[in-house]
Amino acid sequence: MKPRSVPELGRWASESAIEGGVMKVIVNTLASCVFLLTIWPTDLYAESDWKLFDDPNVGYSFSYPSTWEIKTQRTYAFRIMVADPNGTGSCMLKTNTLPPQIAGLTAEEVIRQTSKQDLINGARQHGTEMNISVFKSTKVANRPAIYYEDASSFQSLNVTIPLRTVNVVTKAGALLYTLSCVTTPEDMERNKSRYTFVLQSLVIRKPSLPW
Repeated sequence: MKPRSVPELGRWASESAIEGGVMKVIVNTLASCVFLLTIWPTDLYAESDWKLFDDPNVGYSFSYPSTWEIKTQRTYAFRIMVADPNGTGSCMLKTNTLPPQIAGLTAEEVIRQTSKQDLINGARQHGTEMNISVFKSTKVANRPAIYYEDASSFQSLNVTIPLRTVNVVTKAGALLYTLSCVTTPEDMERNKSRYTFVLQSLVIRKPSLPW
């Protein structure tokens, strides 16, 4: 079996956290009172440094580094992954279809009712231990969203691979959109502004139900 790269390994930590968070939203309506904060970097990038991934069917788009490649589309785990060809970092977008009782809530209500502990507990239910160091309410594509940073690890045989992930979660219609960027701790420290720029670029044009 071909060894998995860091982006592929990181998929599992991100997937577990998001799926667990959705389940906790369904079963737990604890409100977390978090003020809207600006978390996006002020760094400016040249247009030539970026490519645009645009999905006309689902109606979302986001920018990613021009040297990166599209690795996987529409698997069971995520809709799209873009990754550094050197195997260092990757960003992936996933959508979850919400049950009717959650889909009927506004994006603001869903975001307000999701806490940091919801995400931690949900990841734990899927066998992933993660530490969320930053958890903030913000806006993406002019919609209420959660931004959070987490540290986790992946065990492969006798090797433990540390991972760092930045994530943004928002709701549009009956879908929960999660865009996550995962890499090594060293790369995250060097290029965090690049990864958060990817998150900031997310645009949702055509949700499955009216906003």
